[in-house]
Amino acid sequence: MNRPRMRTFAWLVLLLFGAAPAGAEEIRKPIVVGIDEAYPPHQFRDAQGRPAGFDVDLFRAVADEVGLEYEMELGPWPLLRKRLENGEIDLNPGVFRTPLRERHFDFTTATVWVHHAIFVREDSPVESRQDLRGSSVLVNRGGYHDDRIQEEHLPVKRIVAETPEETLVRLAAGEGEAAVLLNTQGLYFIRKHRLGNIRSLGVPLDKPELRFAVPEDRAELLLALNDGLARVRERGTYDRIYDHWFGVLKPQGPWSTSWGRALLAGLGLIALLLIASAAWSAALRRRVEARTRELRESEENRQRLQGQLLQAQKMEALGQLAAGISHDFNNLLTVIIGGASTVLGQMETRGRAHPLLAQVLRAGEAGADLTRQLLA
Repeated sequence: MNRPRMRTFAWLVLLLFGAAPAGAEEIRKPIVVGIDEAYPPHQFRDAQGRPAGFDVDLFRAVADEVGLEYEMELGPWPLLRKRLENGEIDLNPGVFRTPLRERHFDFTTATVWVHHAIFVREDSPVESRQDLRGSSVLVNRGGYHDDRIQEEHLPVKRIVAETPEETLVRLAAGEGEAAVLLNTQGLYFIRKHRLGNIRSLGVPLDKPELRFAVPEDRAELLLALNDGLARVRERGTYDRIYDHWFGVLKPQGPWSTSWGRALLAGLGLIALLLIASAAWSAALRRRVEARTRELRESEENRQRLQGQLLQAQKMEALGQLAAGISHDFNNLLTVIIGGASTVLGQMETRGRAHPLLAQVLRAGEAGADLTRQLLA
């Protein structure tokens, strides 16, 4: 365990058991919180000149939980860093922990996990982390990667800007070959300044954590801050603050602008009209098909009935023809039967009946019966 961590651990143990080292100071009221005026969306000066950002809102929530009285002072990070080292201010709510900084500050638990990214112009030769070797890189003065380049003697040509915003603006204007800053900040500044010639390489350069930083030997304040951070996480306050600041920093497409939203709304209305028109057309087509089917069935019924009527008329005509023929044939048979009966009677009276005449009479009577059946 390194020296700063051992010191913090000792303070925590003594405080938990109700004691403190000699010379321990109580938390002064109010504590002075230094806020970086140009580190959005974490810390910055808003349009009304007030402190704003994720780190600021998170600290306020922590202070409310543990009852800390405070006042905030805005300033550039290099100045705030010196004042924090000298104990002139009591806290900055968003500092990366590095070996160099651990010599002067104590840190709370992590407040947010972020990652730095490499931003380049469209014409930059830098396409990967390996390409940074020997390249000219813009960094924020006193920032995390400014410290790393100096501490680790990284093989890059360091170009120092006073703020993260300045690094990206100067890169867009043609200076340097790349810039290293927080991915969230890069997206924020690209959108703010409409830097169409700047893009992120996408691959995280590292994944450090931001923390609250206090001057060394401020264990009581450190303990209160850690307690407050635990409480805001338990209550869900942390998640609401995170969503407020980082839920809107996703890369924006054309639909995010006012004209894009208007166009999207127009396309939505057109799509709605097309859907309604298609539904109406489908309903109309179904009605037409149903009506056509009804008419077709009606026409088939008409043709069937017409055929039945024509058949009935044919049968009626045939019946009338058969009736007429039968009537006429019956008249002929009546004459034949009457004549045959008369002749047969006369011949029987004289005793000279002829067998063939009797057959003629029987055939005539059989024909008369058949005619009556046809007429029926």
